[in-house]
Amino acid sequence: MIAGFAKAIITPSLQLPMAGYIGLRKSDGILDNLHVRCIYLKEKEEVFLFQYDLLYVDGVMVNKLIKRLQKQYSIKKHQVIVNAIHTHSGPAQILEKSGWNQRLDYIDGDYDEALVDMLVEKAIQAASEAYQTKEEAVLYFSKDHFRDIGTNRNQKDKAIDDTLSVLKIRNQSGCQAIIFSYACHPTIMHEENTKYSCDLLGPAFEMLEKQVSLAMFYNGACGDVSTRFTKNGSGIQEVKRLGALWAQHILEVMNKNEMQVNDLKISSFTYTCKARTYISQEDLQVLWNKQQRNSREKELYDLYEKMRYYCENKQLSLPVHMMQFDTICYVYVPVELFSSLALYLKSLLSNEIILVSYAMDYFSYMPDQAAYDENPIAFEAVISPFAKGCGEHFMDCIVSHIKKDHF
Repeated sequence: MIAGFAKAIITPSLQLPMAGYIGLRKSDGILDNLHVRCIYLKEKEEVFLFQYDLLYVDGVMVNKLIKRLQKQYSIKKHQVIVNAIHTHSGPAQILEKSGWNQRLDYIDGDYDEALVDMLVEKAIQAASEAYQTKEEAVLYFSKDHFRDIGTNRNQKDKAIDDTLSVLKIRNQSGCQAIIFSYACHPTIMHEENTKYSCDLLGPAFEMLEKQVSLAMFYNGACGDVSTRFTKNGSGIQEVKRLGALWAQHILEVMNKNEMQVNDLKISSFTYTCKARTYISQEDLQVLWNKQQRNSREKELYDLYEKMRYYCENKQLSLPVHMMQFDTICYVYVPVELFSSLALYLKSLLSNEIILVSYAMDYFSYMPDQAAYDENPIAFEAVISPFAKGCGEHFMDCIVSHIKKDHF
């Protein structure tokens, strides 16, 4: 295996809008710098892996990056994989709103092409350094279970995918990079924070990158997983406490029962579905009254109407990528999956599956069937463009593609 790794700072100018909550905040400081990280791998196939310290990545931005890399390295489109960590303290204005995602203007604002071009350029810089410094390397995989950070954010004891995995890359010079995977909304600070930050991942990255040259994060099926029941406040000290706890466990896992992995394979497919049909405002009001909900009413009504206008019965095409090593498969999806869907997928396969959300584009929440039955006016159910049962069908399609690839 050949491997190289590098990162570049992408922290934007101050006073730009920040993403992550309903209504845009203006940034006025920096708690920790935001980065784009890149890992280049080559065996029989090659791949550029990118991780942005952003809330999400947009398909238009990703395609800009792919075209630049294809021109420079003559690689194929599916050999570039991009994801975001899902910090709620990064810049907004990165979604190009020409299609169905115009509904997301309430969290992203107006498209800023200059900002997106900067984000692409920084990724190109990181890719160039990773490629130029590539060396022979050995890869190791290890995993454990971890419940000290994330739980179901509505029912503390509900089952979740609590797997914490680490892919360690050690080159012949002795330098190491890791990709650690875990499913959790990495948020401690609340919406009043106006300083750029990776939030919970800031201290974790800092601690990890004192031990390894680069630490990349893959966020899993975290649509309904958060720190709600594990955090003791929303201040910076709690960010540091939980971030250090997380990093310490990652360092322990990366050398625990590790196994060497080889045989890199990259593949991709497109999952196509029709967006959901929406109920009338009158029926929505009945549901609201039945649950005796009275806060944020106007907010959710407005969201629902935007969903109806921009999404109803539209064709949705979701890019899905897969990176395989021996009996391990990373599956990259452009949605916020509910944890039960990850558990369902894993129950159908005997191999090690690592789901990576916020990859290649952003299509918002993909709840399980139960979410629509239990609370159809919950935020996740309202904002999702997907019909009831689509999540389970999506998982079935992923299984079919994995089996078709003889994994």
